[in-house]
Amino acid sequence: REEEAAKEQNRRIEQGKLAEVKALADSPCENNGSAKSDRAYAVMKMTRKKFRSPVSAAMKEFIARPSETTLRATGKSSVIAMTAEEAEEAVETAEIFAKIAADAAKFGRDENIDSALPGNCDWSETITREIVEFARAVAAFKAAQQP
Repeated sequence: REEEAAKEQNRRIEQGKLAEVKALADSPCENNGSAKSDRAYAVMKMTRKKFRSPVSAAMKEFIARPSETTLRATGKSSVIAMTAEEAEEAVETAEIFAKIAADAAKFGRDENIDSALPGNCDWSETITREIVEFARAVAAFKAAQQP
């Protein structure tokens, strides 16, 4: 009972953080590139501070020790239900986002356009790399489960 109450409290905290980020993302700003860029950087910075990595400890545990038990512990019902083919497609999608993030991070470091850009882009690159690692682990696990 206590564990469920703690999970519910954590869920509400996460929903509150998400609502704050969404409110900032949806807030009005001038209709020009500079203002939109400033808001995008602010949203990335807020997201980075509030959420850190979306790759949870349970997901990292699955990467280290793939099993049905560690996969279920992630609580990712859509991932648990994936077929091997769907898991492979998820890897391909994650790799696309990882490449975009890596390119943006390199651009941010090379051009140093804005002081916030390199940190935000480096964070995005790290996160997407972790997501790819998880997706690959899931795909390998699902493939190994096939008869």
